[in-house]
Amino acid sequence: MAHTTPSHPTPSPPPPTTYGWIGIGNMGYGMAMNIARKIPATAHLLINDLRQDQVAKFLAEAVDEHGLDPAKVSAVDAPAEIVQRAEIILTSLPHDEAVKEVFENAETGIIAGLSRPTHPEEHTQGHNSTVKLVLETSTIAPTTTLPLHEAITAMGTHTLTRQSRVAFLQPQPEHSP
Repeated sequence: MAHTTPSHPTPSPPPPTTYGWIGIGNMGYGMAMNIARKIPATAHLLINDLRQDQVAKFLAEAVDEHGLDPAKVSAVDAPAEIVQRAEIILTSLPHDEAVKEVFENAETGIIAGLSRPTHPEEHTQGHNSTVKLVLETSTIAPTTTLPLHEAITAMGTHTLTRQSRVAFLQPQPEHSP
C-alpha cells in the first residue's frame, strides 16, 4: 500500500489592508462609500479628490450617517500617496483630461507613485504592499487608455485593458390590450 501525505489546503493570502479611491464625484462617491462600508473592520480606505468640500462631506457621511470609525476612512493629498499606501486602488474620474492628470502628473500622479519604492514599514500583516491592483473605472477614450497602458508597461508593470459596452435597460409601461 502506497503511503500518501494528507493534503493541506493552501492558506489564503491575507485580505488587503488598505484600499484607495481617487475621484469621489457623481459616480465615485457612492461606490467609494459602499467600499468603505463593506471592507473588513481592520482595513482602511484612503480617499482623494480635488474638491476638498466633497472630501469633507464624504468623511462626515461615513462617520455620522454610516457609523464608521474615523480611523477607518481618511483623506490624502495626492494620488501618488494612495498608490504608495494602498494595495487596491480605484479611480472614478469625470473625463479624459482628469484621468491623464491623475495618472501622469510627474509629482502627484499614479505613475509617479508606482515608480517610487514602497517603504518596508508600510508592509502590514505579511502582505506585500508593493503588489498593486489599480482599477480605472472612468469612461474614457482609447486614445487616453493606450498611452497610459504603454507608460505603465514600460515600467515593467502588467496592465489589462478591455473594451466594453454598457447596456441600459429602461422599463416600459405595459401595453393594454
